[in-house]
Amino acid sequence: ATYSFSSYSDLYVLSIGHGLAAAGGILLLADFTAELTGSGVEDTSDGITACVPRVLKWIMAAVAAVFILITAVIRFVNVYRDAPISRLDTKITEGPAAGLYTTSEHAKQYDSVLDSIAKYDLDQGYILFTRILPWGYTASGMRVGAPDTWRNEVSSERLEQYYRANPDREPDMVVVLDAVVGSYESGGDIEADPAPNANEMEGALADKLNTDYTEHEEEFCTVYIRK
Repeated sequence: ATYSFSSYSDLYVLSIGHGLAAAGGILLLADFTAELTGSGVEDTSDGITACVPRVLKWIMAAVAAVFILITAVIRFVNVYRDAPISRLDTKITEGPAAGLYTTSEHAKQYDSVLDSIAKYDLDQGYILFTRILPWGYTASGMRVGAPDTWRNEVSSERLEQYYRANPDREPDMVVVLDAVVGSYESGGDIEADPAPNANEMEGALADKLNTDYTEHEEEFCTVYIRK
């Protein structure tokens, strides 16, 4: 229920959390049933009744296995926001995503942005990544300079309201990503998005970036440092 209420995604994403939760819940119910009824092998006047808890536990285990199998199939067929699994041939070796496999192009984007963060990171103050780069906050030593870590566009009115209410949290460093960063291809029933970080450079924050910050062009992003 928590997974559902906290996400606006479609069923193919929700089913991953629900499937694993259901499998775990079934196993817990099996243990709880055995605890209430005993081991299922004690002597009773009815031999059929004695074996019911054990049979029920095997049924529950089988149902749990089906849930896990469905989850595994979805994981291989629907590669979420990357590319078909046959193209994930490059291993990421550094940063928050170390150990994951992706495409060579996506690995290049990731490594470049990670290097840009390390190059300019101030290790103090506030940082903003715009539009979508939640892992960037874990790669930086700075604090989150936004109301959350997701979909903060430069032109966002919500972001503008946040800074009016919290002027002390205006970012000392802003990383504006190129539109192509984080792009992904179709996989299963997941539709491709070639420009997930497209931004509109307008509004109060855009004006401040042009006047109060120094601009540094990088391969896949532009870094703004407060003067």
